[in-house]
Amino acid sequence: APRPARSLPVWIGGGVGDELLRRLARHADGWMPLLPPAEDPEAAVARLRAVLKEEGRDPAAFGLDARIRAAGEPAEWVRAARRWQTLGATHLCLNSVVKGTPPRAQLDTAVRMKQVITDAIGC
Repeated sequence: APRPARSLPVWIGGGVGDELLRRLARHADGWMPLLPPAEDPEAAVARLRAVLKEEGRDPAAFGLDARIRAAGEPAEWVRAARRWQTLGATHLCLNSVVKGTPPRAQLDTAVRMKQVITDAIGC
């Protein structure tokens, strides 16, 4: 089978442990942070950028996939998107999965989230 014409980007999801951040900096093209509620996203991104620099990588060329949950009101979605935008997020994942909600309703929520965020900040 022929190989792809370009290399496929490798993204790794996970927390903020030193070992994981080193692995990201050495092997990945982007990070999908899975942060516990108490974790400060600014501090986590700053630590990642520091490790990227230590490993000789350009933090500006490294992908960051922010995740926003459907919990809360639309204004909260916009605040979260703006916060991640200021942190340099390159991608935005909208998580509309809510236990007990039918898949069609989850999809409708994700579409609404996208529209609300796009209208507010243009991403």
